[in-house]
Amino acid sequence: MNSRATAGVFVATIFLNAALLFVLEPMFGKMALPHLGGSSAVWTTCMLFFQAALLGGYLYAHALATRVRPRAQVAIHLTLLVIAVAALPISIPRGWTPGNGSQPELSLLGLLSARIGAPFILLAAGSPLLQHWFARARGMQNRDPYALYVASNLGSIVALLAYPFAVEPWLRLGVQSRAWTIAYLVLILVSAWCGFVARDRTIATSGLATSVPAVSWRERLHWAVLAAVPSSLLLAVTTHITTDLAPIPLLWVVPLALYLLTFVIAFGRQRRFFIGASMFALPYLVIACAVLLFLRGELPGPPGYGVHVVTFFVCALACHSRLAAARPAATRLTEFYLWLSIGGALGGFFNVLVAPNLFHTVLEYPLALVGAAALSKPTPPGRQFSDFALPVALALALFAAVSVSLRVIGSDRLVLAPILGIGAIAAYSFRNRPLRFALGAGAIIVAGAPLTRADGKQLLAARSFYGVYRVVDDSTDGVRKFLSGTTVHGTELLNDTTRAPLAYYHRDGPLGSLFVAESWRAGRRRVGVIGLGAGATASYSKPGESWTFFELDPLVAQVAEDPKFFQYLTFAKARQRVVVGDARLSLERDSTRVFDVLIVDAFSSDAIPTHLLTREAVALYRSRLAPDGLIAWHISNKYLDLRPVLDALARDAGLIALIDADVNVPRNSGGRLPSIWVTTTASDRTAAAIRADPHWTTLHTTRPQLWTDDFSNLFRILR
Repeated sequence: MNSRATAGVFVATIFLNAALLFVLEPMFGKMALPHLGGSSAVWTTCMLFFQAALLGGYLYAHALATRVRPRAQVAIHLTLLVIAVAALPISIPRGWTPGNGSQPELSLLGLLSARIGAPFILLAAGSPLLQHWFARARGMQNRDPYALYVASNLGSIVALLAYPFAVEPWLRLGVQSRAWTIAYLVLILVSAWCGFVARDRTIATSGLATSVPAVSWRERLHWAVLAAVPSSLLLAVTTHITTDLAPIPLLWVVPLALYLLTFVIAFGRQRRFFIGASMFALPYLVIACAVLLFLRGELPGPPGYGVHVVTFFVCALACHSRLAAARPAATRLTEFYLWLSIGGALGGFFNVLVAPNLFHTVLEYPLALVGAAALSKPTPPGRQFSDFALPVALALALFAAVSVSLRVIGSDRLVLAPILGIGAIAAYSFRNRPLRFALGAGAIIVAGAPLTRADGKQLLAARSFYGVYRVVDDSTDGVRKFLSGTTVHGTELLNDTTRAPLAYYHRDGPLGSLFVAESWRAGRRRVGVIGLGAGATASYSKPGESWTFFELDPLVAQVAEDPKFFQYLTFAKARQRVVVGDARLSLERDSTRVFDVLIVDAFSSDAIPTHLLTREAVALYRSRLAPDGLIAWHISNKYLDLRPVLDALARDAGLIALIDADVNVPRNSGGRLPSIWVTTTASDRTAAAIRADPHWTTLHTTRPQLWTDDFSNLFRILR
């Protein structure tokens, strides 16, 4: 085979290896998501594992390439690839649960290690090993093996984008897993061919440099830092946009795809134009993000999170371009990738395990943004003291100006414009010294801290594995709000002795009319509520009734049960209990409990946990429901239209589905919010009682979307 054909096979093998790796990530994440409430933290925890496993794979590849003879390298790697087949097909053990501990991320990391650790590490080692073998193959001595890194990242991008748009919409998880297994077996065969080509030690060493400069620890640290900061920024921007801007499922795909694209550009041949354009735009974009973070206000829709994503892209590209420029000779290729993966894993470790326990907000995002801006290009020598002194002076001046402005004039954004303009101009003037510029952008962000008082009095800022929460007294509306990211999860009137339910649960809305329609239930009700929030639904309870709340997040339960925050549960008239843990698992364990009303009101920020909206979930709910009982589904959502899903579930189960869209609630209505509710019941008498209110109409959609535990398609129901 000629050298061009040989190179083509290596490229195809590396492409397939990377594609398998990056299909495995979202596929297994989708399998695990239902067991952990569907929060964005599930994905960031998976990313930490992927980065750590990547480090393990690169360490294995480096050890194999530097300590084992070429023939033995091939034999060992192929043998391990074959042994790893025992872990296939990929699945989650039946009955696996994360437990109800305070650190579910540890349970998830253990699951990932046990189920996909071996094949993932071997696939992670595939790219550097194949590049190493390529450099040793006959006729390849004059070719740059780093070019194959471009093919690896292209394979990753294609797989990553194909999963939500081509794989997930058409294939059930079981089929996906079996198809992945077949592709893995094909990879073993083509990897064996590549290893056969590179097996000869004489060929392996004939074209390589005989003397290669030693790599210093300073260089290794430089590689690790340039990899760690973009890795941290990737997870930070993903958390920021999916928590505080737009909790759109699958939105995490965009930053990750762009992250991989920066490697393609940085290590590719046509990189000068893109890098030049990015370096020109970087100061403007970083300052724009700093201003948005200062104001704690975002542009609506795609322009809002688009600014952050594009800024992330140019910052990551700048760091990875410096990495590509600092890469060593091909004989030290595996060591270079090892330190690159060490940096990536450290960035993930900080975001997933350190930041949530250290910060009450997503503070890691501005920190990573400032760090990436500082590393965007080398800092010129000299004037190091002023690189710190000038940004500190700027921060103090802006902070003082904002504080005085708030006291004298108020929080009008137009009043703050001149202050922001001065800060932006000052930071931009630092652009030729990256450390000074980065700290100047950080000064703008820090100066916005006094604006937190403009929201009202903040009683709580806390963070758990499942979300970032705040409790704020809004004196303008006269309400106390429970916020998860940008989503209101409950409100209560200040100084209200009646404890009237507000937000989506007010008495003039759909939920109020359901509890008024009591002709179908003469006795005392047994009510189950999936999703606690602030506990507002407890206001509908009556003496002698039994109410059970299922809440995934222990922190939410603590807030709702603490009367210094909300008093709905404290003054509820019924006997109640709060069960902490996943609702489906809790219902499965308690097979004796029967409900007359089951309210499904679970959200992770504004994203719905899909495992609560499947055929299997409905079957479980019905098994715990009285013959004339009903299920009330809260489906309000900015980004997903869940009506086709509920329509399909009702048809599949033979249930009557009714809908009430209470979307015309006026602004400044004393804490009331628009909402959409669907009820499903098998009882004609119950349905007739609900229809007595003309706001409830039959749910009918033209394209029902039936979800099951191994198939759901969020893309089709995006608004």
